[in-house]
Amino acid sequence: MNTLIPYADPRYWNYPHTVNIPENEVLVLDGQVGLHPSMGPLKGLYDQGKMAIIHGVGYSDSIRYHFRPMDIWHTCEPDKNGEEGWLGQAVPDLDHNKENIVTTVSFGYSLFRALVSPEAPLLVWSTSIPTVS
Repeated sequence: MNTLIPYADPRYWNYPHTVNIPENEVLVLDGQVGLHPSMGPLKGLYDQGKMAIIHGVGYSDSIRYHFRPMDIWHTCEPDKNGEEGWLGQAVPDLDHNKENIVTTVSFGYSLFRALVSPEAPLLVWSTSIPTVS
């Protein structure tokens, strides 16, 4: 919610102060919305006309649950459980002659779901899970 801040909407200020961003810290984009203060570099790109913001992206009849919508976003399969990720399906087109052993890399704790494909040669660079002491 605090990536694109609807600072002109009075309902935003009804949230506890531990959730909303102080109004004087919002990076104003227009008379309605602004960015989180840590997104200054992106605001610079926006101001230069090198970045656009598409607000309200989604799909119809969203169940507002985390796991199924994430599967839909990563596989582009709203009507069934997808087996391949949209990006994994696109990766083979980057190397038509199959000259590269690895065409893409997934950084993180596990394989990025959008990259799943039997045809996409990829490397998963797994980072260690932080421990709490």
